[in-house]
Amino acid sequence: MKNQDDTNQPEEFPRPNELPEGLPWPPDTDAYKRDTDGKARLDETSEQPFNDAVAREAFGDEYVDQLKDLQEEYHGDWWCLAFLRLAEQVAVQTEDKGEGRLGVWRRFCGPSRTVFIHLENANLMEAHLENADLRSAHLENANLMSAHLENAKLRHVHLENANLMSAHLENAVLFYAHLEEAKLGSAHLEEADLRGSHITGCRFLSTNLDNAKARHINGKILFDGTLVKRLDIEGNSRNPWSVLRNKYTGPMYLVNLGLLLIFLLPHLGEAAYLTAVSTGYDSVQIEYAKSDPDNSPIGVEDPKAVVVEEEAGYSAYAEAIKQDVNAAITNTIDEHRLEFDATHDDVKVWKVMIGYTQRAWMWYITATFLMAFYNILRAYLTMQVSILRDQEERVWRTPTLAEYYGLCHPLSDRPGWKAIPGVMFNEASICFRENRVSGLWRLNPLRVIGLWRIHQIVKVILWFAAASFVVRMGAWLLWTQVPVPKIIP
Repeated sequence: MKNQDDTNQPEEFPRPNELPEGLPWPPDTDAYKRDTDGKARLDETSEQPFNDAVAREAFGDEYVDQLKDLQEEYHGDWWCLAFLRLAEQVAVQTEDKGEGRLGVWRRFCGPSRTVFIHLENANLMEAHLENADLRSAHLENANLMSAHLENAKLRHVHLENANLMSAHLENAVLFYAHLEEAKLGSAHLEEADLRGSHITGCRFLSTNLDNAKARHINGKILFDGTLVKRLDIEGNSRNPWSVLRNKYTGPMYLVNLGLLLIFLLPHLGEAAYLTAVSTGYDSVQIEYAKSDPDNSPIGVEDPKAVVVEEEAGYSAYAEAIKQDVNAAITNTIDEHRLEFDATHDDVKVWKVMIGYTQRAWMWYITATFLMAFYNILRAYLTMQVSILRDQEERVWRTPTLAEYYGLCHPLSDRPGWKAIPGVMFNEASICFRENRVSGLWRLNPLRVIGLWRIHQIVKVILWFAAASFVVRMGAWLLWTQVPVPKIIP
Protein backbone atom coordinates (compact mmCIF):
# COMPACT_ATOMS: atom_id res chain seq x y z
CA MET A 1 0.00 0.00 0.00
CA LYS A 2 1.29 3.43 -0.91
CA ASN A 3 1.38 6.18 1.65
CA GLN A 4 0.12 9.45 0.27
CA ASP A 5 0.72 12.88 1.74
CA ASP A 6 -2.01 15.42 2.06
CA THR A 7 -0.02 17.70 -0.21
CA ASN A 8 -0.17 15.15 -3.03
CA GLN A 9 -3.95 14.72 -2.87
CA PRO A 10 -6.05 16.35 -5.57
CA GLU A 11 -7.77 19.47 -4.32
CA GLU A 12 -11.15 18.36 -5.67
CA PHE A 13 -11.16 15.38 -3.29
CA PRO A 14 -9.75 16.55 0.06
CA ARG A 15 -9.22 13.89 2.71
CA PRO A 16 -12.25 13.74 5.05
CA ASN A 17 -11.47 14.24 8.71
CA GLU A 18 -13.66 11.27 9.64
CA LEU A 19 -11.70 8.84 7.46
CA PRO A 20 -9.91 6.23 9.62
CA GLU A 21 -6.13 6.40 9.71
CA GLY A 22 -4.31 3.97 7.47
CA LEU A 23 -6.80 4.13 4.60
CA PRO A 24 -5.44 5.89 1.49
CA TRP A 25 -7.40 8.76 0.01
CA PRO A 26 -7.97 8.85 -2.86
CA PRO A 27 -7.16 5.21 -3.62
CA ASP A 28 -4.04 4.30 -5.51
CA THR A 29 -5.40 4.22 -9.02
CA ASP A 30 -1.93 3.57 -10.45
CA ALA A 31 -2.07 0.08 -8.95
CA TYR A 32 -5.33 -0.59 -10.69
CA LYS A 33 -3.80 0.16 -14.05
CA ARG A 34 -1.71 -2.97 -13.60
CA ASP A 35 -4.75 -5.23 -13.96
CA THR A 36 -2.91 -8.12 -15.59
CA ASP A 37 -5.97 -10.35 -16.07
CA GLY A 38 -7.91 -7.73 -17.99
CA LYS A 39 -11.23 -9.05 -16.68
CA ALA A 40 -12.34 -5.59 -15.62
CA ARG A 41 -12.26 -4.50 -19.24
CA LEU A 42 -14.67 -7.22 -20.37
CA ASP A 43 -18.37 -6.43 -20.59
CA GLU A 44 -19.50 -9.89 -19.54
CA THR A 45 -20.50 -11.59 -16.32
CA SER A 46 -17.58 -12.70 -14.17
CA GLU A 47 -17.68 -16.21 -12.72
CA GLN A 48 -14.75 -15.81 -10.31
CA PRO A 49 -13.47 -12.91 -8.18
CA PHE A 50 -10.37 -11.11 -9.43
CA ASN A 51 -7.94 -8.25 -8.68
CA ASP A 52 -7.32 -9.36 -5.11
CA ALA A 53 -3.64 -8.37 -5.24
CA VAL A 54 -4.46 -4.99 -6.80
CA ALA A 55 -7.04 -4.30 -4.07
CA ARG A 56 -4.57 -5.19 -1.32
CA GLU A 57 -1.91 -2.94 -2.82
CA ALA A 58 -4.36 -0.02 -3.10
CA PHE A 59 -6.29 -0.39 0.20
CA GLY A 60 -4.19 -2.58 2.43
CA ASP A 61 -4.54 -6.17 3.63
CA GLU A 62 -6.53 -5.37 6.75
CA TYR A 63 -9.26 -3.47 4.94
CA VAL A 64 -9.59 -6.10 2.20
CA ASP A 65 -9.76 -8.93 4.76
CA GLN A 66 -12.53 -7.14 6.63
CA LEU A 67 -14.36 -6.66 3.36
CA LYS A 68 -14.08 -10.33 2.47
CA ASP A 69 -15.60 -11.37 5.78
CA LEU A 70 -18.87 -9.78 4.62
CA GLN A 71 -18.82 -11.39 1.16
CA GLU A 72 -19.60 -15.09 0.88
CA GLU A 73 -19.83 -15.81 -2.84
CA TYR A 74 -18.42 -12.71 -4.44
CA HIS A 75 -17.51 -13.04 -8.14
CA GLY A 76 -16.56 -9.50 -9.02
CA ASP A 77 -13.68 -7.03 -8.82
CA TRP A 78 -12.24 -6.73 -5.31
CA TRP A 79 -10.67 -3.38 -6.06
CA CYS A 80 -13.97 -2.01 -7.41
CA LEU A 81 -15.94 -3.26 -4.38
CA ALA A 82 -13.39 -1.92 -1.88
CA PHE A 83 -13.39 1.45 -3.62
CA LEU A 84 -17.21 1.61 -3.60
CA ARG A 85 -17.56 0.71 0.08
CA LEU A 86 -14.87 3.20 1.03
CA ALA A 87 -16.49 5.99 -0.99
CA GLU A 88 -19.83 5.11 0.61
CA GLN A 89 -18.30 5.22 4.08
CA VAL A 90 -16.80 8.62 3.46
CA ALA A 91 -20.06 9.96 1.99
CA VAL A 92 -22.06 8.75 5.01
CA GLN A 93 -19.59 10.25 7.44
CA THR A 94 -19.72 13.61 5.72
CA GLU A 95 -23.54 13.43 5.51
CA ASP A 96 -23.35 14.49 1.89
CA LYS A 97 -26.70 13.79 0.17
CA GLY A 98 -26.10 15.71 -3.06
CA GLU A 99 -24.72 14.81 -6.45
CA GLY A 100 -21.14 14.86 -5.19
CA ARG A 101 -21.60 12.41 -2.32
CA LEU A 102 -19.78 9.74 -4.33
CA GLY A 103 -17.48 12.15 -6.11
CA VAL A 104 -14.42 9.96 -6.00
CA TRP A 105 -16.38 7.00 -7.28
CA ARG A 106 -17.73 9.06 -10.17
CA ARG A 107 -14.23 10.36 -10.87
CA PHE A 108 -12.53 6.98 -11.28
CA CYS A 109 -15.42 4.59 -12.04
CA GLY A 110 -17.85 6.90 -13.80
CA PRO A 111 -18.80 7.30 -17.45
CA SER A 112 -15.25 8.13 -18.51
CA ARG A 113 -13.81 4.89 -17.14
CA THR A 114 -12.00 2.43 -19.37
CA VAL A 115 -13.17 -0.56 -17.29
CA PHE A 116 -16.55 -1.98 -16.34
CA ILE A 117 -17.93 -2.22 -12.84
CA HIS A 118 -17.99 -5.86 -11.75
CA LEU A 119 -19.88 -6.44 -8.52
CA GLU A 120 -21.39 -9.87 -9.18
CA ASN A 121 -22.82 -11.55 -6.04
CA ALA A 122 -21.79 -8.56 -3.91
CA ASN A 123 -23.38 -8.10 -0.50
CA LEU A 124 -24.55 -4.48 -0.56
CA MET A 125 -27.44 -4.82 1.84
CA GLU A 126 -28.57 -1.44 3.23
CA ALA A 127 -25.81 0.29 1.27
CA HIS A 128 -26.11 4.05 0.81
CA LEU A 129 -25.57 4.59 -2.90
CA GLU A 130 -27.75 7.60 -3.52
CA ASN A 131 -26.92 9.33 -6.84
CA ALA A 132 -24.44 6.56 -7.66
CA ASP A 133 -23.40 6.19 -11.28
CA LEU A 134 -23.67 2.46 -12.00
CA ARG A 135 -24.33 2.56 -15.69
CA SER A 136 -23.65 -0.78 -17.45
CA ALA A 137 -22.43 -2.22 -14.15
CA HIS A 138 -22.57 -5.97 -13.53
CA LEU A 139 -24.55 -6.65 -10.36
CA GLU A 140 -25.88 -10.10 -11.17
CA ASN A 141 -27.07 -11.99 -8.06
CA ALA A 142 -26.09 -9.04 -5.86
CA ASN A 143 -27.80 -8.53 -2.51
CA LEU A 144 -29.17 -4.99 -2.49
CA MET A 145 -31.90 -5.56 0.06
CA SER A 146 -32.99 -2.26 1.65
CA ALA A 147 -30.23 -0.48 -0.25
CA HIS A 148 -30.58 3.25 -0.95
CA LEU A 149 -30.29 3.95 -4.67
CA GLU A 150 -32.39 7.09 -4.93
CA ASN A 151 -31.63 9.07 -8.11
CA ALA A 152 -29.06 6.46 -9.10
CA LYS A 153 -28.05 6.16 -12.73
CA LEU A 154 -28.65 2.51 -13.59
CA ARG A 155 -28.97 2.65 -17.33
CA HIS A 156 -28.10 -0.71 -18.98
CA VAL A 157 -27.17 -2.11 -15.55
CA HIS A 158 -27.15 -5.90 -15.13
CA LEU A 159 -29.30 -6.86 -12.15
CA GLU A 160 -30.29 -10.37 -13.19
CA ASN A 161 -31.48 -12.39 -10.19
CA ALA A 162 -30.48 -9.58 -7.84
CA ASN A 163 -32.18 -9.15 -4.49
CA LEU A 164 -33.75 -5.68 -4.48
CA MET A 165 -36.40 -6.34 -1.87
CA SER A 166 -37.34 -3.17 0.05
CA ALA A 167 -34.69 -1.27 -1.92
CA HIS A 168 -35.14 2.47 -2.42
CA LEU A 169 -35.02 3.30 -6.13
CA GLU A 170 -37.06 6.47 -6.13
CA ASN A 171 -36.43 8.52 -9.28
CA ALA A 172 -33.74 6.06 -10.39
CA VAL A 173 -32.98 5.76 -14.09
CA LEU A 174 -33.33 2.08 -15.09
CA PHE A 175 -33.47 2.74 -18.79
CA TYR A 176 -32.87 -0.60 -20.60
CA ALA A 177 -31.78 -2.20 -17.34
CA HIS A 178 -31.59 -5.99 -17.12
CA LEU A 179 -33.90 -7.09 -14.32
CA GLU A 180 -34.58 -10.68 -15.36
CA GLU A 181 -35.54 -12.83 -12.34
CA ALA A 182 -34.82 -9.91 -10.00
CA LYS A 183 -36.65 -9.75 -6.69
CA LEU A 184 -38.38 -6.41 -6.29
CA GLY A 185 -40.71 -7.26 -3.45
CA SER A 186 -41.75 -4.14 -1.49
CA ALA A 187 -39.21 -2.09 -3.44
CA HIS A 188 -39.75 1.65 -3.86
CA LEU A 189 -39.74 2.65 -7.52
CA GLU A 190 -41.74 5.85 -7.31
CA GLU A 191 -41.06 8.02 -10.38
CA ALA A 192 -38.41 5.55 -11.57
CA ASP A 193 -37.74 5.28 -15.30
CA LEU A 194 -38.16 1.64 -16.38
CA ARG A 195 -38.59 2.29 -20.08
CA GLY A 196 -37.03 -0.39 -22.24
CA SER A 197 -36.01 -2.49 -19.24
CA HIS A 198 -35.95 -6.28 -19.36
CA ILE A 199 -38.24 -7.68 -16.68
CA THR A 200 -38.90 -11.31 -17.68
CA GLY A 201 -39.47 -13.35 -14.52
CA CYS A 202 -39.26 -10.27 -12.32
CA ARG A 203 -41.79 -10.26 -9.50
CA PHE A 204 -43.35 -6.99 -8.38
CA LEU A 205 -44.72 -8.22 -5.05
CA SER A 206 -46.11 -5.18 -3.20
CA THR A 207 -43.75 -3.00 -5.25
CA ASN A 208 -44.49 0.70 -5.33
CA LEU A 209 -44.65 1.89 -8.96
CA ASP A 210 -46.50 5.14 -8.35
CA ASN A 211 -45.74 7.66 -11.12
CA ALA A 212 -43.17 5.30 -12.64
CA LYS A 213 -42.53 5.10 -16.40
CA ALA A 214 -42.97 1.57 -17.74
CA ARG A 215 -43.55 1.97 -21.46
CA HIS A 216 -41.92 -0.25 -24.07
CA ILE A 217 -40.56 -2.67 -21.51
CA ASN A 218 -39.26 -6.05 -22.65
CA GLY A 219 -41.32 -8.81 -21.07
CA LYS A 220 -44.66 -8.98 -19.30
CA ILE A 221 -45.05 -7.28 -15.94
CA LEU A 222 -46.44 -9.77 -13.43
CA PHE A 223 -48.26 -7.42 -11.08
CA ASP A 224 -48.57 -8.88 -7.61
CA GLY A 225 -50.34 -6.53 -5.25
CA THR A 226 -48.40 -3.70 -6.89
CA LEU A 227 -49.08 -0.03 -6.23
CA VAL A 228 -49.78 1.52 -9.64
CA LYS A 229 -51.17 4.97 -9.02
CA ARG A 230 -50.57 7.05 -12.18
CA LEU A 231 -48.28 4.36 -13.61
CA ASP A 232 -47.27 5.35 -17.14
CA ILE A 233 -47.90 2.20 -19.16
CA GLU A 234 -49.45 1.43 -22.54
CA GLY A 235 -53.21 1.01 -22.61
CA ASN A 236 -52.83 -2.13 -24.73
CA SER A 237 -50.06 -3.65 -22.63
CA ARG A 238 -49.89 -7.43 -22.98
CA ASN A 239 -49.24 -8.23 -19.34
CA PRO A 240 -51.81 -10.70 -17.95
CA TRP A 241 -53.66 -8.35 -15.63
CA SER A 242 -54.00 -5.58 -18.24
CA VAL A 243 -55.30 -8.11 -20.78
CA LEU A 244 -57.95 -9.36 -18.35
CA ARG A 245 -59.03 -5.82 -17.56
CA ASN A 246 -59.36 -4.87 -21.22
CA LYS A 247 -61.10 -8.07 -22.35
CA TYR A 248 -63.68 -8.63 -19.64
CA THR A 249 -64.75 -5.26 -18.36
CA GLY A 250 -66.34 -2.20 -19.91
CA PRO A 251 -67.72 -2.24 -23.45
CA MET A 252 -66.15 -5.61 -24.32
CA TYR A 253 -68.90 -7.40 -22.42
CA LEU A 254 -71.55 -5.79 -24.66
CA VAL A 255 -69.52 -6.88 -27.69
CA ASN A 256 -69.56 -10.43 -26.35
CA LEU A 257 -73.36 -10.36 -25.98
CA GLY A 258 -73.66 -9.12 -29.57
CA LEU A 259 -71.48 -11.98 -30.83
CA LEU A 260 -73.63 -14.46 -28.91
CA LEU A 261 -76.80 -13.12 -30.54
CA ILE A 262 -75.19 -13.26 -33.98
CA PHE A 263 -74.20 -16.88 -33.38
CA LEU A 264 -77.74 -17.80 -32.33
CA LEU A 265 -79.39 -15.89 -35.20
CA PRO A 266 -79.41 -18.81 -37.72
CA HIS A 267 -80.77 -21.17 -35.08
CA LEU A 268 -83.49 -18.74 -34.02
CA GLY A 269 -84.42 -17.98 -37.63
CA GLU A 270 -84.77 -21.64 -38.54
CA ALA A 271 -86.81 -22.39 -35.43
CA ALA A 272 -89.11 -19.40 -36.08
CA TYR A 273 -89.58 -20.35 -39.75
CA LEU A 274 -90.50 -23.98 -39.04
CA THR A 275 -92.76 -22.97 -36.18
CA ALA A 276 -94.64 -20.51 -38.37
CA VAL A 277 -95.12 -23.08 -41.16
CA SER A 278 -96.33 -25.73 -38.75
CA THR A 279 -98.70 -23.30 -37.07
CA GLY A 280 -100.12 -22.27 -40.45
CA TYR A 281 -100.87 -25.81 -41.52
CA ASP A 282 -102.41 -26.61 -38.15
CA SER A 283 -104.65 -23.55 -38.38
CA VAL A 284 -105.88 -24.51 -41.84
CA GLN A 285 -106.61 -28.03 -40.67
CA ILE A 286 -108.55 -26.84 -37.62
CA GLU A 287 -110.62 -24.35 -39.57
CA TYR A 288 -111.31 -26.93 -42.25
CA ALA A 289 -112.58 -29.39 -39.64
CA LYS A 290 -114.91 -26.70 -38.23
CA SER A 291 -116.46 -26.07 -41.62
CA ASP A 292 -119.59 -27.64 -43.23
CA PRO A 293 -120.22 -31.34 -42.60
CA ASP A 294 -119.81 -31.84 -46.33
CA ASN A 295 -116.09 -30.98 -45.69
CA SER A 296 -116.27 -27.78 -47.66
CA PRO A 297 -112.99 -25.88 -47.39
CA ILE A 298 -112.60 -22.70 -45.40
CA GLY A 299 -113.20 -19.49 -47.29
CA VAL A 300 -115.61 -21.05 -49.80
CA GLU A 301 -118.39 -22.47 -47.65
CA ASP A 302 -120.00 -19.70 -45.65
CA PRO A 303 -123.51 -20.41 -44.17
CA LYS A 304 -124.68 -16.85 -44.73
CA ALA A 305 -123.49 -16.95 -48.30
CA VAL A 306 -125.34 -20.21 -48.89
CA VAL A 307 -128.59 -18.67 -47.65
CA VAL A 308 -128.11 -15.70 -49.91
CA GLU A 309 -127.32 -17.93 -52.86
CA GLU A 310 -130.38 -20.10 -52.26
CA GLU A 311 -132.60 -17.08 -51.82
CA ALA A 312 -131.25 -15.62 -55.02
CA GLY A 313 -132.07 -18.82 -56.77
CA TYR A 314 -128.67 -19.71 -58.21
CA SER A 315 -128.76 -22.42 -60.81
CA ALA A 316 -127.55 -25.97 -60.36
CA TYR A 317 -124.67 -25.12 -62.71
CA ALA A 318 -123.31 -22.55 -60.23
CA GLU A 319 -123.64 -25.07 -57.43
CA ALA A 320 -121.64 -27.62 -59.41
CA ILE A 321 -118.89 -25.10 -60.09
CA LYS A 322 -118.71 -24.29 -56.38
CA GLN A 323 -118.36 -27.93 -55.47
CA ASP A 324 -115.61 -28.44 -58.05
CA VAL A 325 -113.66 -25.45 -56.68
CA ASN A 326 -114.05 -26.68 -53.13
CA ALA A 327 -112.85 -30.12 -54.09
CA ALA A 328 -109.79 -28.69 -55.87
CA ILE A 329 -108.83 -26.52 -52.89
CA THR A 330 -109.34 -29.43 -50.53
CA ASN A 331 -107.14 -31.71 -52.60
CA THR A 332 -104.41 -29.03 -52.83
CA ILE A 333 -104.36 -28.48 -49.06
CA ASP A 334 -104.31 -32.21 -48.41
CA GLU A 335 -101.43 -32.71 -50.83
CA HIS A 336 -99.34 -29.97 -49.20
CA ARG A 337 -100.17 -31.28 -45.75
CA LEU A 338 -99.18 -34.82 -46.68
CA GLU A 339 -95.96 -33.58 -48.27
CA PHE A 340 -95.12 -31.50 -45.20
CA ASP A 341 -95.86 -34.41 -42.85
CA ALA A 342 -93.71 -36.73 -44.95
CA THR A 343 -90.69 -34.41 -44.93
CA HIS A 344 -90.90 -33.03 -41.38
CA ASP A 345 -90.96 -34.47 -37.89
CA ASP A 346 -92.37 -32.95 -34.74
CA VAL A 347 -89.37 -32.04 -32.53
CA LYS A 348 -88.78 -29.62 -29.71
CA VAL A 349 -87.60 -26.11 -30.54
CA TRP A 350 -84.47 -26.48 -28.40
CA LYS A 351 -83.39 -29.41 -30.56
CA VAL A 352 -83.68 -27.21 -33.64
CA MET A 353 -81.63 -24.50 -31.94
CA ILE A 354 -78.74 -26.82 -31.05
CA GLY A 355 -78.66 -28.27 -34.59
CA TYR A 356 -80.11 -31.70 -33.86
CA THR A 357 -82.17 -31.58 -37.08
CA GLN A 358 -79.11 -31.08 -39.30
CA ARG A 359 -77.33 -33.85 -41.17
CA ALA A 360 -74.02 -33.18 -39.43
CA TRP A 361 -75.83 -32.94 -36.12
CA MET A 362 -72.85 -34.08 -34.04
CA TRP A 363 -70.77 -31.15 -35.33
CA TYR A 364 -73.57 -28.66 -34.70
CA ILE A 365 -74.33 -29.94 -31.21
CA THR A 366 -70.64 -29.92 -30.26
CA ALA A 367 -70.22 -26.39 -31.59
CA THR A 368 -73.35 -25.18 -29.80
CA PHE A 369 -72.25 -26.61 -26.47
CA LEU A 370 -68.76 -25.20 -26.94
CA MET A 371 -70.30 -21.79 -27.54
CA ALA A 372 -72.46 -22.15 -24.44
CA PHE A 373 -69.41 -23.22 -22.42
CA TYR A 374 -67.46 -20.28 -23.84
CA ASN A 375 -70.12 -17.80 -22.76
CA ILE A 376 -70.42 -19.33 -19.29
CA LEU A 377 -66.66 -19.02 -18.78
CA ARG A 378 -66.67 -15.49 -20.18
CA ALA A 379 -69.49 -14.50 -17.84
CA TYR A 380 -67.51 -15.94 -14.91
CA LEU A 381 -64.40 -14.03 -16.00
CA THR A 382 -66.37 -10.83 -16.38
CA MET A 383 -67.78 -11.06 -12.87
CA GLN A 384 -64.48 -11.95 -11.20
CA VAL A 385 -62.35 -9.44 -13.11
CA SER A 386 -64.91 -6.71 -12.43
CA ILE A 387 -64.64 -7.38 -8.70
CA LEU A 388 -60.84 -7.29 -8.78
CA ARG A 389 -60.79 -4.13 -10.92
CA ASP A 390 -63.19 -2.37 -8.57
CA GLN A 391 -60.89 -3.24 -5.69
CA GLU A 392 -57.88 -1.97 -7.64
CA GLU A 393 -59.48 1.36 -8.47
CA ARG A 394 -60.28 1.97 -4.81
CA VAL A 395 -56.78 1.49 -3.40
CA TRP A 396 -54.65 1.74 -6.58
CA ARG A 397 -53.18 -1.69 -5.88
CA THR A 398 -53.38 -4.54 -8.38
CA PRO A 399 -54.62 -7.97 -7.32
CA THR A 400 -52.07 -10.59 -6.40
CA LEU A 401 -50.76 -13.16 -8.84
CA ALA A 402 -52.65 -15.92 -7.05
CA GLU A 403 -55.91 -13.98 -7.43
CA TYR A 404 -55.78 -13.53 -11.21
CA TYR A 405 -53.16 -16.01 -12.45
CA GLY A 406 -54.00 -18.92 -10.13
CA LEU A 407 -52.06 -20.77 -7.48
CA CYS A 408 -49.71 -22.24 -10.10
CA HIS A 409 -48.50 -18.92 -11.49
CA PRO A 410 -45.03 -18.71 -13.11
CA LEU A 411 -43.32 -17.41 -9.95
CA SER A 412 -44.83 -19.94 -7.54
CA ASP A 413 -43.09 -23.00 -6.12
CA ARG A 414 -45.06 -25.25 -8.49
CA PRO A 415 -45.65 -23.33 -11.73
CA GLY A 416 -47.31 -24.50 -14.92
CA TRP A 417 -50.31 -26.50 -16.07
CA LYS A 418 -48.83 -29.82 -14.96
CA ALA A 419 -48.77 -28.75 -11.33
CA ILE A 420 -52.49 -27.90 -11.25
CA PRO A 421 -53.82 -31.43 -10.47
CA GLY A 422 -51.41 -31.84 -7.56
CA VAL A 423 -52.19 -28.42 -6.14
CA MET A 424 -55.91 -29.02 -6.61
CA PHE A 425 -55.68 -32.32 -4.71
CA ASN A 426 -53.72 -30.63 -1.94
CA GLU A 427 -56.27 -27.83 -1.74
CA ALA A 428 -59.05 -30.40 -1.58
CA SER A 429 -57.30 -32.19 1.27
CA ILE A 430 -56.86 -28.95 3.21
CA CYS A 431 -60.45 -27.95 2.51
CA PHE A 432 -61.70 -31.34 3.68
CA ARG A 433 -59.67 -31.20 6.90
CA GLU A 434 -60.85 -27.69 7.69
CA ASN A 435 -64.53 -28.52 7.13
CA ARG A 436 -64.84 -32.16 8.13
CA VAL A 437 -66.79 -31.14 11.23
CA SER A 438 -69.25 -28.77 9.57
CA GLY A 439 -69.49 -30.84 6.40
CA LEU A 440 -69.05 -27.76 4.17
CA TRP A 441 -67.11 -28.05 0.93
CA ARG A 442 -65.51 -24.82 -0.20
CA LEU A 443 -63.10 -26.03 -2.86
CA ASN A 444 -63.14 -23.85 -5.98
CA PRO A 445 -61.17 -25.53 -8.80
CA LEU A 446 -61.29 -22.33 -10.85
CA ARG A 447 -59.30 -20.58 -8.11
CA VAL A 448 -56.49 -23.08 -8.59
CA ILE A 449 -56.59 -22.78 -12.38
CA GLY A 450 -56.77 -18.99 -12.25
CA LEU A 451 -58.51 -16.33 -14.32
CA TRP A 452 -55.60 -15.95 -16.72
CA ARG A 453 -55.54 -19.63 -17.67
CA ILE A 454 -59.33 -19.68 -17.99
CA HIS A 455 -58.89 -16.78 -20.42
CA GLN A 456 -56.45 -18.91 -22.41
CA ILE A 457 -59.02 -21.74 -22.54
CA VAL A 458 -61.65 -19.25 -23.71
CA LYS A 459 -59.37 -18.09 -26.52
CA VAL A 460 -59.05 -21.66 -27.83
CA ILE A 461 -62.81 -22.28 -27.62
CA LEU A 462 -63.41 -18.99 -29.43
CA TRP A 463 -61.74 -20.33 -32.58
CA PHE A 464 -64.10 -23.32 -32.66
CA ALA A 465 -67.05 -21.08 -31.95
CA ALA A 466 -66.04 -18.71 -34.75
CA ALA A 467 -65.70 -21.61 -37.19
CA SER A 468 -69.14 -22.90 -36.20
CA PHE A 469 -70.63 -19.44 -36.67
CA VAL A 470 -69.16 -19.12 -40.15
CA VAL A 471 -70.47 -22.54 -41.17
CA ARG A 472 -73.99 -21.96 -39.79
CA MET A 473 -74.29 -18.44 -41.11
CA GLY A 474 -72.98 -19.50 -44.52
CA ALA A 475 -75.41 -22.41 -44.75
CA TRP A 476 -78.30 -20.20 -43.67
CA LEU A 477 -77.50 -17.48 -46.20
CA LEU A 478 -76.77 -19.81 -49.13
CA TRP A 479 -79.44 -22.46 -48.74
CA THR A 480 -82.39 -20.84 -47.01
CA GLN A 481 -85.06 -19.66 -49.48
CA VAL A 482 -87.80 -17.14 -48.72
CA PRO A 483 -90.69 -16.03 -50.96
CA VAL A 484 -90.44 -12.52 -52.36
CA PRO A 485 -92.64 -10.60 -54.82
CA LYS A 486 -91.72 -11.05 -58.46
CA ILE A 487 -90.16 -8.15 -60.25
CA ILE A 488 -92.62 -6.95 -62.89
CA PRO A 489 -90.82 -5.44 -65.92
